[in-house]
Amino acid sequence: MTVAQVASNQQPPAATHRLLFHAAWGVTTAVFVTVGWTALKPWEPQAAVSLMTQGRPIAMMVQIGLLALVMSAVAAAVAGRAHRDVGGFAIGVGLTIASFRGGSMEQLLIEFSGRSSLYPRLIAESMFWVVLMIACCGVSRLVVSWLGMAKKDDIPQSADERKQIKLHMATLFVASLVLIRLFSIGGDDRVITHGQACFAVGAGFYVAEIIAQSRFPVASPRWAVGTVPMVVLMAMLIAWVTGGAGGAGRPVPIPDSGYLRALPVNYVAFGTAAVLLSHWRTAAKSALSAPSSEQPAGAS
Repeated sequence: MTVAQVASNQQPPAATHRLLFHAAWGVTTAVFVTVGWTALKPWEPQAAVSLMTQGRPIAMMVQIGLLALVMSAVAAAVAGRAHRDVGGFAIGVGLTIASFRGGSMEQLLIEFSGRSSLYPRLIAESMFWVVLMIACCGVSRLVVSWLGMAKKDDIPQSADERKQIKLHMATLFVASLVLIRLFSIGGDDRVITHGQACFAVGAGFYVAEIIAQSRFPVASPRWAVGTVPMVVLMAMLIAWVTGGAGGAGRPVPIPDSGYLRALPVNYVAFGTAAVLLSHWRTAAKSALSAPSSEQPAGAS
């Protein structure tokens, strides 16, 4: 029996990994829907989950930030052996599902439409969620490393590896913008539905990462996670330039841009969770079909 076989025999079976993975994000979601809601809850019962609907936004940022970091560490300790970024995934799913206890983007557009500060505030809030999600992924990776569950990612050394990563991120960036818009078609002339908006974001990022990974495979999902903020920022800028809420004879709750249908928290949190899940599944399939001597760029 080889050393590799002995090490393999000491690892928990795949079924155990899957059980721990689902337990990690399931428990995290339950915490955010219950305990986390006390921080996320807007000032009005039907208002959307947003910093813009908070009476004390700084307090909300601190409370939800600390809870997210703690739960990210817990998720990593439970299921980090399977995926180093499981903490970020769990927080992304938890925040998204908790947001369904509030309203949709429609409420924000009704309340803030016509104000010159609408788009700067949406962009600023998006950046808060970006920082939080990146921090959660970072905490997850630190916990996994401290517990010795997995080795650290290798830093790309060659020019070919760096080029592969750049092409992967560029493909994900373009494909995400196109697919999010395509998945929003059919709802352009209707009031915003929270579930449909989340689906468009999640499905867009998920399929885009499949495309990017199939064309320019990379081993680490951190490059996909790093692309999400760029997509969100561009989507907000496109919505800003193309007219935003109302206009062209439409009522205020129906935005002119298909990119203005999801809340900032859904764009960032669900987008991050989607690219992580897509990367893990695509990379796992590639590993089964590719020769053992081949390894994608930026491998961990």
